[in-house]
Amino acid sequence: MSTERAPKRPRHHAQSQPSTSIVSEEAATETCTAQTTSKKADKRRKSKNPCRPKTVKKTSTTIENDEGVETALVDGLRWILPYAFPFETYAKGRWIGRTLIEVFSTEFQSQSAASFKRGICSGVITVNGRKVDPEYIVCESDLITNRVHRHEPPVSAQSVQIVFEDDDVVAVDKPSSVPVHPCGRYRHNTMLGIIGREHGKWNLLPCHRLDRLTSGILVFAKTKAAAQRIQKQIETQAIKKTYLCKVRGVFPTERTECHAPIKTISYKLGVCTVDPAGKECSTVFTRRGVTPDGCSISAPRHQVVCTKYVCICSIWAIPSPTIPCTISPS
Repeated sequence: MSTERAPKRPRHHAQSQPSTSIVSEEAATETCTAQTTSKKADKRRKSKNPCRPKTVKKTSTTIENDEGVETALVDGLRWILPYAFPFETYAKGRWIGRTLIEVFSTEFQSQSAASFKRGICSGVITVNGRKVDPEYIVCESDLITNRVHRHEPPVSAQSVQIVFEDDDVVAVDKPSSVPVHPCGRYRHNTMLGIIGREHGKWNLLPCHRLDRLTSGILVFAKTKAAAQRIQKQIETQAIKKTYLCKVRGVFPTERTECHAPIKTISYKLGVCTVDPAGKECSTVFTRRGVTPDGCSISAPRHQVVCTKYVCICSIWAIPSPTIPCTISPS
């Protein structure tokens, strides 16, 4: 009887098992994913401020009432007595990574860099409700507050008359010089504030806008649903706005067309002018009549959408020295 053992099967070290190969690929994928996640987490940690309290929220800018606000009517003007007010904003993308004093000195022109630095050092300007150093690095989601003594410009003292009201809307006669809602240097000297103080109607929703210097019918909604319905009708031109211009002098009886490019010089100040580099604007004027004081009433109609430049187009369209064109949009 033979006792010889069967030869052992040679091991092929050069060959890898399929299961081993699959595990290696999965492990590599997991490692790559973990590294990517780690990099994203590091990036978030670097961009966010770990010291910012999660409870820091921006103060509501909605005007619910004007309690404590003092007004004065002097020489045909409506004044708001100066008051303390906190300007608040979350850090914008272009501010992140820059020092606080650099942001204020380059982004805002109301004061000098030295004045802003004094405000930061004294705690008038804060970040997330805390006093910081002028060299503080602005981070994502920082809430920056600047407390100021606010002086609003005066507006016309003309009272605001309600011309129509039902369960859904309030239509008023807006005087010139009054902005519709809080913006820029205006907060209480607005249509929303004046209607609230004079008629006790707060939390109205503007259905459309009229420029600050434009007078005319302005419609407010009492509910969000009514506002959306009216805004939809304006978008579909089921409701249209007609502008009338009062012109000193005799406006031509024939149809007058104006074609001139309009450029905005300052969006903040709302200053525009005729400029070759501006947006094309075409407006057609027709005379509606003549007032007893010798002025003409014309109705402009825009052919190309550039609706806020009626006055500029009027003056540009009628260069004749025999027709003075001092125009009051209304």
